[in-house]
Amino acid sequence: MTKHLTLIAFIIASLQAFAIDTKVPELHWTLPTTLEGIRQERANLKIEEEPMPVSIMCQGRGEQGVQVDVDKPERYWTVKRDMTLASVPYIALGIALHAVKRDVRKVNSDINDGFNNKVDDYLQYAPLALTYGLKATGYQGRSQWGRLLVSNAFSAAIMAALVNGIKYSTKVERPDGSTSNSFPSGHTATAFMAATILHKEYGLTRSLWYSVGGYAVATGIGAFRVMNNRHWVSDVMMGAGIGILSTELGYALSDLIFKDKYTLRKELEDLNDVSEHPSFFSLQAGVGIMPGRKDLPNEIVSEGGPIRIKHGISSVIATEAAYFINPHLGFGLRARINSTAVTPEYEASDSGSDQLSSFDVMGGVYGGLPLNKRMSLGTKLLFGRRHLGDIEDKENDVTIEGGNSFIFGTGFYFSYALKHNIVWRAELDYDFTRTSQTWQNRSFKLPLHQLTPNFGICFSF
Repeated sequence: MTKHLTLIAFIIASLQAFAIDTKVPELHWTLPTTLEGIRQERANLKIEEEPMPVSIMCQGRGEQGVQVDVDKPERYWTVKRDMTLASVPYIALGIALHAVKRDVRKVNSDINDGFNNKVDDYLQYAPLALTYGLKATGYQGRSQWGRLLVSNAFSAAIMAALVNGIKYSTKVERPDGSTSNSFPSGHTATAFMAATILHKEYGLTRSLWYSVGGYAVATGIGAFRVMNNRHWVSDVMMGAGIGILSTELGYALSDLIFKDKYTLRKELEDLNDVSEHPSFFSLQAGVGIMPGRKDLPNEIVSEGGPIRIKHGISSVIATEAAYFINPHLGFGLRARINSTAVTPEYEASDSGSDQLSSFDVMGGVYGGLPLNKRMSLGTKLLFGRRHLGDIEDKENDVTIEGGNSFIFGTGFYFSYALKHNIVWRAELDYDFTRTSQTWQNRSFKLPLHQLTPNFGICFSF
């Protein structure tokens, strides 16, 4: 909480160093008496930014006065423009995964137990530092200094209130057992708040690559929090959603206060056009479905007899990115974790239970077919490696060690451009691998098929 208060105090204190001023041109002109004269006089003024709405009464002899409105523009920066639904899937995932956090957390203990790196303590501020650095060098983004600092102060205050309010009311124990304030992740919320500020100031007004870089760093922060054994996956998802939502609310409050004042740039054109911006960076979640039971080879026999592995439903979380060289062809990568409920079954003893975790890294070719500006279809063909965790049935003293194996995957997806460069995506993926596992120094392979319907939110560029 002290960290969040310090961040808010820094932004508010910075406001004192920058005075918000605006130049109002002095208008000295003679009131014309005809509509054509009004238009000509306005052209002579050469007003380039935000012409002031003018209401003039024109009246001739013996005529009743007629009110003429000259250039009454609509507001550009509005609450509707700044608020999106980008945070909704993250918050929903955070709540849904909260119930199974220990199962999903086993992925980390199987894959990278003992990992310890503190870079996330500092890297969470990187997108915000880049925003202020660009601004300080004179490379202008969306807002003038004053409005930028006010918007950021609002965002930080809302984020701190939401994160600490939920932390100290839910009192969820951290995976390392150190404290009971795990849910949601404050580091992840700060990182996604900073990334969304960079996205709004420079991603939407200068280049979408700023958005991609900012959100990639924020996603990395979330991964580090889980790998450092400081947070459950549900904490990270909830933190990401709060970070995005807080920034959108902070900028929406500035829209209500300042309207179109103290802004420098408008958004890039055609941000919703998926044919113009087919490349993407996404975060997805879904449910993996595997064949019900797999018999281990005949030579794999425990004290309870031959072993059969029953696979349940998998919880699947993935991040994916692809760069398209044209609207139809691209190349990309996918990293995915699975947590599957498994039940070792025996002929002469009761069944056990465990969570089978796996981590996949794959790359390959992506194809796209734009249907219109907002909708598109896509497919992919991926190859890579899977690291499979161990199956531990402590009740029957059976441990089946995991290993690395080749994995092949394909899939189809439907994309819909929601707002700005935010895209909702529904996917159906298929993957096949021959697992490499060991039981009492005896190696064996099992073919595994997995069908995964999933939903994701993408940032297109």
